[in-house]
Amino acid sequence: MKAIVDAWAHADLAYYYPSGKEMLLRHGEFIPMRGRLDFGYISLDHKHKETVVSFQGTDLAREWRQNLRCLTTDKKGFAFTAFSEPYLMDFKPFVEDCLNMYPDYSISFRGHSRGGAIAGNAAMHIAEAGVPNSCITFGEPPPFTKEGRDYVNKLPIDYTWVKNGWDIVCSAVPHGKHAGKLYQLKQPFWHRFLPFRIADHTKYARRVRNLFNKLAKES
Repeated sequence: MKAIVDAWAHADLAYYYPSGKEMLLRHGEFIPMRGRLDFGYISLDHKHKETVVSFQGTDLAREWRQNLRCLTTDKKGFAFTAFSEPYLMDFKPFVEDCLNMYPDYSISFRGHSRGGAIAGNAAMHIAEAGVPNSCITFGEPPPFTKEGRDYVNKLPIDYTWVKNGWDIVCSAVPHGKHAGKLYQLKQPFWHRFLPFRIADHTKYARRVRNLFNKLAKES
């Protein structure tokens, strides 16, 4: 559970740059990454030798339009173009520079919603290059085809996708598939109904905060 709480701190911060970046600067560096449509950042923790790459969810009308391309697969046919292109065309050089500069650092990927789908694709491409990594996403739309899911599950990725209640976005892509394992944030049964399913997508902070409080009591 602590890994989920820590991962959300990174995923959530992608929405609040630059006001929240100070929380990550105690042991390292904060590197903003700007794409044509999307925003992400790299947090380098030099004390613990960790690299965390986080991606922002859908924020602009242009990103919503690009989301509609989610049925177009990439050149390999393993992932949806709307989620694979942003990493390959905009963010890949940033991540590879960090890998080259700090090859002994562990690397992990984070993101909420569209950012989670991009994170999953980034983790896939990095693992393909022979770099084991971890990936924790929140409320991601299914970012892979069936073939892609089976392919990703064979790669050296510790992949967890977190779902809050009956978050509608987690099933928003017809025929899309999730890789890795599910961590379910429980909600009352009436959250099956549409208004709650939509609200569940925006309430990860509250549910993760409850996890944090539970951890604090247990310790």
